[in-house]
Amino acid sequence: MVETTGSVSSSSASDARSRKFASLSEALSEMNIPFENHTLIRRIVEGCDVIGLYERGGYIKAVRRDGGRDLHIHSGFTNGFESAAIVQALLGEVESFDSQRGWGLVHPENKLREASATPAKAAPIDYGVCDSCFLTLPATGVCDCGG
Repeated sequence: MVETTGSVSSSSASDARSRKFASLSEALSEMNIPFENHTLIRRIVEGCDVIGLYERGGYIKAVRRDGGRDLHIHSGFTNGFESAAIVQALLGEVESFDSQRGWGLVHPENKLREASATPAKAAPIDYGVCDSCFLTLPATGVCDCGG
């Protein structure tokens, strides 16, 4: 279980405006984090010695006891790690990425890997060829050459 009390030097004034979760279970439930991601997120929170979990716009802000960079726990990924090596040391081989918020890792259940549907290209329509100038006819079927 994650302790969510105590003073934290990295805690900012903005935390006062954010609701603090009483536990990780409460945070995961209220933020609708997929169940498939709970085990990994628990490992992250325990491994990084998180002492405060705050509701933010669309993610959980996790404050570390050591004053390190706050982690941002989203539904499908977590970022805020100092390096890929830290991610690997903490969790082993996981899919990680670099971002403006530091290194991140992809959760098992996410929407990051889903390919966007590419609309099929419409089949070209053959409007025929002008008998006079041999150019392709427009959709009207009447060539601009007058022929």
